Amino acid sequence: MFKFKHFYTMGILIAGTLSSHAQIILTNPVTEQNKSVTDPYSIRLLPGFNAASPAVNSFRASLGVSSNPNPTPNNYAPNPTASISVNENYVYSRTYLAPRSSSDPAAPQQQSISYFDGLGRPKQELSIKFTPNGQDLVSDIPYDSFGRQVQSWLPVPMNTLNGNIQSGVQAAARNHYKKADGSTDPLAYGEKILENSPLDRVLAQAAPGSDWDGKKIQFQYQANADGEVYRYTTSTSWSNNATVSVLGLSGTYGANSLYKNVVTDEDGNSTIEFKNGQGQTLLVRKKNGSENLDTYYVYNEYNQLAFVIPPLAIDKGVDTTLLNELAYQYRYDGQNRLVEKKLPGKDWEYMVYDKQDRLVLTQDGKLRQQNKWLFTKYDKFGRVAYTGLLDSAPGRDAQQSNMVNFGGNNEERSASGFAQNGATVYYSSSAYPVINFTLLTVNYYDEYPPGSPAVFNGASVLGSNPVNGRSTKGLPVASMVKNIEDNGWTKSYTWYDDKARPVATESQNHLGGYTRTSSVLAFSGVPTSTTTYHKRDASSGEMVMKEDFSYDHQNRLVKHTHQLNGGPLEVLTENIYNELGQLESRNIGNGIQSIKNEYNIRGALTKMNDPKNLLNKLFGFELKYINPQNTSKKYNGNIAETDWATQSDGTLRRYSYQYDGVNRLKEGNYWDNAGAASGSYAEKLNYDLNGNITGLQRTGQGAGLMDQLSYTYDQAGNSNKLIRVNDASGNAAGYPVGGNTIVYDINGNMVNHLDKGISNIAYNYLNLPSSITASIGNTDYVYRADGSKVRKVFGSKTTDYLDGFQYENGVLQFVPTAEGYYDLTKNKYIYNYTDHLGNVRLSYTKGASGGAEIIEENNYYPFGLKHQGYNSNSLANNTYQYKYNGKELQETGMYDYGARMYMPELGRWGVVDPLAEKMRRHSPYNYAFNNPIRFIDPDGMSAQDIIKINAQGYVQEIIPQEGAHVVQDMNGNQLELNDPVNDQKQLQALVDYAGTMSEYELQDAEVRLFTPYSSKEMSDSFNKLGIGDINNTARSLQAFGEQSLIMTPWMLYMGWLGHGDFDFAGEMSALVQKTDNAYNPIQGGGATPPDGAGGFIKFEGNNTLYNVYDAGNFKTGKAFQLIGAPLDVLKNGANTSSILTGKGKDSAADQQAITNGYNYNRVQWKKR
Repeated sequence: MFKFKHFYTMGILIAGTLSSHAQIILTNPVTEQNKSVTDPYSIRLLPGFNAASPAVNSFRASLGVSSNPNPTPNNYAPNPTASISVNENYVYSRTYLAPRSSSDPAAPQQQSISYFDGLGRPKQELSIKFTPNGQDLVSDIPYDSFGRQVQSWLPVPMNTLNGNIQSGVQAAARNHYKKADGSTDPLAYGEKILENSPLDRVLAQAAPGSDWDGKKIQFQYQANADGEVYRYTTSTSWSNNATVSVLGLSGTYGANSLYKNVVTDEDGNSTIEFKNGQGQTLLVRKKNGSENLDTYYVYNEYNQLAFVIPPLAIDKGVDTTLLNELAYQYRYDGQNRLVEKKLPGKDWEYMVYDKQDRLVLTQDGKLRQQNKWLFTKYDKFGRVAYTGLLDSAPGRDAQQSNMVNFGGNNEERSASGFAQNGATVYYSSSAYPVINFTLLTVNYYDEYPPGSPAVFNGASVLGSNPVNGRSTKGLPVASMVKNIEDNGWTKSYTWYDDKARPVATESQNHLGGYTRTSSVLAFSGVPTSTTTYHKRDASSGEMVMKEDFSYDHQNRLVKHTHQLNGGPLEVLTENIYNELGQLESRNIGNGIQSIKNEYNIRGALTKMNDPKNLLNKLFGFELKYINPQNTSKKYNGNIAETDWATQSDGTLRRYSYQYDGVNRLKEGNYWDNAGAASGSYAEKLNYDLNGNITGLQRTGQGAGLMDQLSYTYDQAGNSNKLIRVNDASGNAAGYPVGGNTIVYDINGNMVNHLDKGISNIAYNYLNLPSSITASIGNTDYVYRADGSKVRKVFGSKTTDYLDGFQYENGVLQFVPTAEGYYDLTKNKYIYNYTDHLGNVRLSYTKGASGGAEIIEENNYYPFGLKHQGYNSNSLANNTYQYKYNGKELQETGMYDYGARMYMPELGRWGVVDPLAEKMRRHSPYNYAFNNPIRFIDPDGMSAQDIIKINAQGYVQEIIPQEGAHVVQDMNGNQLELNDPVNDQKQLQALVDYAGTMSEYELQDAEVRLFTPYSSKEMSDSFNKLGIGDINNTARSLQAFGEQSLIMTPWMLYMGWLGHGDFDFAGEMSALVQKTDNAYNPIQGGGATPPDGAGGFIKFEGNNTLYNVYDAGNFKTGKAFQLIGAPLDVLKNGANTSSILTGKGKDSAADQQAITNGYNYNRVQWKKR
C-alpha cells in the first residue's frame, strides 16, 4: 500500500511567525514529486500550503545551504574570428572593444553582418556571438510578392555559424518565444496590412504575440463630413512690431474639404486628425466613448500658429477671458520670430532677439512686475557664454530696438575679465546688456580660465595648445553657477583624454568643499573605474568612494563594486542577461538578494521575482497586461493589474485598474489574500475635458471612506486653476476636510494651501519655491541658477545637497549608490527594491545573521499617497525620504521632482508645466497624463519619449517618457546627439509623424531614424574622389608655406576643396532621401535640408547621431585629416568659410562634428 512520507527538519519556523529576514515562504500546495526546499535561515509555511497530495510522494524542508541559490553570470569570451558567406551580398562591421595590434589581431570586438538580396534589400541581420552564451542573434527580413516588408520578425538566438547566413530563422523564433501560458508562440513577428495602391499606406498594424492576435492598430484615411469641424479664423493687426490676432468662428468646414486620418488602438480608443491642403493640423480629436476631446490649431493670415484651443475651451465661444485661462496664444515679429506668447493661466511672456536671431532676453509676468529680464550672451560660435538677470524697465518693443541698434553682440574671452556678484568673469562684457545686471551662470570653452585648478589626479589630459593636432578647442572646459538666493558659487571643471572623452571633473561647491571624479575608460569608452573624492567644506575630511565596472564580451555591465574610504569591497550588483540581451537576474549586495526579471514577447517587464512564490526573496512584483484576474485585459500598453508581496507578512496584494477612452486612470481597486475588504485602499477619479481632476474618492484600511473630494476650478470651471477642494467624507486622514480658497500668482503658481496649513509660498525666477510658510514650520530653500537644490532649512534642521552627498546640520547622513544608498549613521549599505516606476517599495540591509533584513516598506495609492495600516515599522535613516518615483518627500507632504512640487493627495502639481506647450491638450497641472501606473515624471516637466531603434535605424517602439527625447537601441544603449538643440526638434518631428500611426508604440520598422554609414562606404567614397591624388597635391602645395600670413596656394587649395570635393552635405542629404530616412513634415527646401531636418546618419563604430549637415562636416573633417590638414587650421577655415558664404558662424555642433570626423580612425584609403 502506498504510504505518503513527510520530512520536516527541526528548526523550521512555525507557520505564521513573523520575521523581517530573508527566508523561504511557502503559501501554495506542493505539486512536484519528491520536492526538497532548503534555506540557511528560515522557512515559513503559511495558510494555503499543503503537501498531502499522494502525487507528491515526499516533501522535505530543511535548514542549510539554500536550494534556491543566486544565479551566476556567464563568463563566456568568444573567439572573434568570423566565417562569412562569400556567395552572399553583405556588409560586415566590427567595433573593437580593445586596441588591435600585430601581436593581438583578434582583439575583443563586437561583430555584426547584414546580408542583402540581389535587389540590395536587407534579408538577414546577425549580431555574431552576441548572446551571453555566444550564440548569434538573428533577425529575418522577409518581403511580400510586391517587395514590401510587411512582417518584422523578432530577433532570435541561434547557434553561431561565425557569421555565415543562418537558415530556419523563422522556425527558431517561433520555438523561442512563449505565450503567457508558457507554450510556444507562432506569432513571433509584427505585421502590417498595406493598402493595395501605389501609396502603400498602412491599414492595420499588429504587434508580435498570439496573445494579441486580433488586436491591431487600425488606420483609416478619409475626408471630413459637413459640419464635423469648426472653422476658426483670425483677424490680424500690427501692434508694437508684433502680430495681434483676434479669434473668430465662421461656422464649419464643408464636406470633403479636409483630410481626415483615424487611428484606433488595440483597445478601440480612437484619435482623429484633420489637416488642410497645406498639411497644417487643424484639429486633433480624442474619442472618450461618445465624448469628443478636441484640440484646435488656428493659424493667422501669415500661416503662423496663432492659437491652440484645448478641449475645455471648445463649444464655449471665443471670449477673451476664456482664451486667457485656457488657450495658447502666439505673436510674431516681421521676421517670423515668436516674440510674445501666453500659456493657459499665465501672463504674457516676451522674447527679444539679436541680429543673428539668437534669443537674448526673455520676460514672464513676475519678472515684468519686478522690471527684470533674463538675458543670455553668446560667443562668436553661438555658444552660451553667460546668463543673468537684467534690471531694465523698458518693454519688449523698446528692448528689441535697443538690441537692433546695439551692433555686434558677441562676447570675447578676456585675460583680465570683470568682477560681478563675487566672481571674476573672463569675458569682455561687450554684448548686450553691459550694465545693471546680476550674473547667474558662466560657461568657458576651448581653454581653461585663469585660476583654474590643475587636474587633480595627474592624468595626461588635453590642453588648449594642440599636441598632435588635438586640444580642448571646441570643448566645454569650465562653468560657474550662482546660487539664486545668495552669492554662493559652484565652479565646475572638466578634463579630457586625447580622444576628447571626459576623464576627470571637479566641482567646487558654495561652502568651499569639492567633489572630484576620476574615471578610467576602456578603449570602447565605457568606464572601468571611477573614483570620487568629496569634502563638504575646507575644514572637513575627505571621503573617497571607488567604483569598478566589469563588462561581458558585448560591453554589457556584469559587475559593479563599491568601496568607501578603503573599507570592505561591496558588490552592489552582479547582472545576468538572457539570450536576447535582456537583464534577466541581478545579485544584489554581495548576493544577499537576487532579483529575477521576466518579460513578455513585446519586451515589457512582467515580473520582478514571483510574488506568489517568494521563496527567499524579500519582495516580488508582477505587471499584468493581458492576464488580469479582476479587471479587463489591456492590449494597448496600459497596465491591467499589479501584484506584489513582501517577506514582512507574505500577503499577496493586488491593484486592478480601469481606464477611460483617453487612457486616464478611472479606478484603482485593491485586493489581498489575507481577507481584507475589497474596497480598501481604492482610488476613483473623474476628470474634465482638459484632464483636471473634478472628483476623487479614496478609501483607507477596511474600505472606510477616507476622502470624498470635489474640486472647484476658477472662472466657474473654465480654468485649470484649482481654487477649492471640499471633502464630504468628514475624515481628516488623506486630504484634510478643506474648503479654503487657493490663490495663484501671475505665473500660475499656487501661493498658498490653507487646507494643509500653508499660508504662503514665495517663488524665485525659475518658479521654484524659495520659502514656504506653514503651521508645521517654515521651510527655506536655496537653489542654484540651473535649478539644482543645494540647501533646505526647516526649523532647526539644515539639509545640504552636495553632488548627491546629503548632510543634516553639517553631518553627512548618506550617499546614494546605484542600488540604494550608504547610511553613514549606521555604516551600512542600504538596498532598495523599486518597481517599474522607480517607487521605493522595500529597503533592506545585511542583518546580524548575514542574511537580508527589511528596514522599511512603502506601498502607494495609484497617485502616490502612501498606504497606512500595515507593514509600517521602519528602521531606516529618517533623513532618507526618497519614496514615490524615487523623489524626496518634503515636510509639507509634497514630493520634490526638481522642476515642480507634486501633491499626491490631490494628484496634481501646484505650478504650470515649464514645457506645457509639448502637451497642449492636457491641463498644465495634471500629473503623468493622469495615468500614473504607466508613466513617470522624473523632473516635473512635460512628457517626451524613448525612441527604440534597431541596427538599421528603423523605429521599433516609441515609449512615452518625461524629459528630452532619448534614442536607444534594442539593448537599451543610448545614442548621443551631436546637435542636441536642433536634433531634438528633428526627433520631435519624427515622433509627431510616427505618432499619427500609433499613439504609443511602433512594433515594426515603418519609420527610419538614421541611415548606417559604414567605414567601407566612406573609404570607397574617398577612393572614388581620388583622395590619393588630392593628398599628393596638398602635400606639395603645403611645402610652399602653410603658416604664411598671405593666402598661399595651399590655403587656396584647402578652401577650394571645402567648397568642392570635400563638401559632403549634399551627398549625406541624398543618402537619407534614398534610404527613406526623411519625413515630409520636416523637409527643407533645396538639395540640402537645414540643420535638424532630413534624418540622421550613424557612422560605423560611433554611438552619435548626426543630422545631414553635421554628417557632412564629420566626413569633411576626416577627408582633410587624410590629406594632412591640421585640425585647428581646418576648424578656423570652416568657420571663416561659413561666414563668407552668408551662412553665419559655425555652431558648436558644426565644429564638434568636424573634430569627431577628424579623429575618426576607421577609414582606409588607397595611397598613390
